[in-house]
Amino acid sequence: GLEEDAWWQPESLFWKEGERQGVTFLSADDPFKWTTSLDGLIGKNTQWIIGGTSLKWYVEKQHVKGHHLKRISLVAHSHGGQVALYAAAAGLQIDTLITVATPVRKDMESVIQRGRDNIGQWMHIRSNRADWWQWLGELRDGRVGVYRDMPQADRNILEPDTSHSNLLHPQLWTAREWW
Repeated sequence: GLEEDAWWQPESLFWKEGERQGVTFLSADDPFKWTTSLDGLIGKNTQWIIGGTSLKWYVEKQHVKGHHLKRISLVAHSHGGQVALYAAAAGLQIDTLITVATPVRKDMESVIQRGRDNIGQWMHIRSNRADWWQWLGELRDGRVGVYRDMPQADRNILEPDTSHSNLLHPQLWTAREWW
């Protein structure tokens, strides 16, 4: 696969291109991490809830460390979108949320409803049938069918025939002006 398997790391092509495009990333020495558990597929979303609470704490901790954040923009890939949405539901104020290939799950509707007012602009980037990981992430959510667009997002962007990980290719982000 592409080097984007570790897209959130400071040495990644994604990080380097983001910086070249004027993006300031938080804490290369202390990046936010969560379990990446597929919790909602087999559990009660506990790991996503813990991840969201931890993300809210992590961002708030940056102010204490002297990073006085003027704007909070989050990029969340796959089930990381669930974590970002739980953080918003917990009260994290997010100026811009970009979910990438995040599964559209019925069991997240109440979480989104609780947190949507805490999200300024929300852009959801997805592929079509080329991304079966997104579809698999919707299993056991309480409904039948394949859903790709986030109804509550301000903008849904279809990038056809692009794989789950390739949606994070930095050249794609630059060409589409998603930075």
